[in-house]
Amino acid sequence: MMKKELKKFLLTCPLAVATLLIPIFLGTNQLLTIALLICVSLLMIGINWSFKYIILFLLIFISGPIAEAIAIHFGAWTYATPVFIGVPI
Repeated sequence: MMKKELKKFLLTCPLAVATLLIPIFLGTNQLLTIALLICVSLLMIGINWSFKYIILFLLIFISGPIAEAIAIHFGAWTYATPVFIGVPI
């Protein structure tokens, strides 16, 4: 059992790092960034497939932008090119 969890961890770590590096290096190309982040997300879901993990992923997917929109509304920060509810794509 431990080997299986270690394998999942070792597969997931580079993908987690990729979620940071993709926007850093490709952030100016928004469509490519979004496409690659979706691919990384699907790979991570595929590695750790469980109903609880899917629910957690969907909750974060929904609550993250909502929290950012609320912070923007109250002046925590702004974007130069807001597109939807104060947030760029």
